[in-house]
Amino acid sequence: MDADSSAFLNAGTTVHIGQTIDQHSDVTIVAQGDVTLDEKIDQHATADITSINGSISIWQKVVQWAIAALKAGSNVKIGQTIDQHSDVTVVAQGDVTINEKIDQDATADITSTGGSVSIGQKIDEHATARITAQNDILIGQKLDQNTNSTITSINGSITVTQGISGGATATLSAVNGTITMDTIDGGCTLNWSAQNLNCPHQNGTVNHI
Repeated sequence: MDADSSAFLNAGTTVHIGQTIDQHSDVTIVAQGDVTLDEKIDQHATADITSINGSISIWQKVVQWAIAALKAGSNVKIGQTIDQHSDVTVVAQGDVTINEKIDQDATADITSTGGSVSIGQKIDEHATARITAQNDILIGQKLDQNTNSTITSINGSITVTQGISGGATATLSAVNGTITMDTIDGGCTLNWSAQNLNCPHQNGTVNHI
């Protein structure tokens, strides 16, 4: 999908784009089956992608300043990053996987109605993230400086491997599970509700709600 193009794709089975939804393009895709993008949604592009019964796979990333709405009947996977200043909404019936991070100043609204959510690295500085999953939620590193995160697991647990740093604010809810992290840095605020909070280093403000 070349730069500045506009396209609507409606497929009874699958959609496969071998390269990129390029910069400043406006693309709508509706498919009954899987949707696969081998590269990326480039900067300033707008992409509205729906896989009614299948999965959505973006093998690279949603690039800076892009807007993407991804709705899938099963899983959603982004191979790299939700890039800085991008605005991404994901609603999936299955698992949602972001292999790297939600980058600085990005806005991400991620919902898994029947699965888990995994962010391989971190929610980076000044990003805003709203994450809801039926099952477990994993942040592989941390909620970084000045981020604002609302993270809810309905029936599972939440793990933020490193913890919260640099003045970040987070509201975490796992009323049927456990919240686990290593450190809440000074200047950070954690509002939490869960069966248990496992955090050995609590130097910030911690509110049980």
